[in-house]
Amino acid sequence: MIKAQVHDAISPLQAETLAAQLATQVTKALQIQSCTYFSDCQLLIDSLKAPNPVRRSAHWRLRPLIAEIISNSTNQVSSFCKIPRQSNKTAHRLAKQARQSIPQTCTFACNNQSHAGLCPVLHALQNTLWGSFLPLSVLCC
Repeated sequence: MIKAQVHDAISPLQAETLAAQLATQVTKALQIQSCTYFSDCQLLIDSLKAPNPVRRSAHWRLRPLIAEIISNSTNQVSSFCKIPRQSNKTAHRLAKQARQSIPQTCTFACNNQSHAGLCPVLHALQNTLWGSFLPLSVLCC
């Protein structure tokens, strides 16, 4: 689980798109070959599933973000799915906590016993360029 802040979002749709961008950036850093991304934002999912997602984006300001999402997920088998808002409680809880957090040094933690001593997830993410995102906490389970 990753909790991060971004100060560029000017609308809920842009915040959802930035979250998808971060998710694809993380899966790319972790070299994940197959991934299903979930969002409760129908407009975002419709844009990402369109034949030409960049041109189909719900708003012109989202085009660069959509292009990066597509670029980040090109070397993986990926799909984008809509889930009901009530099924997305963990993401909303983390987002609310991130909005209320005071920026500080990111805490990385690993609870995966098979990673004893060296967590490849934390290693990959500690060496990731986060761009406009400010990671607050990363937990590998």
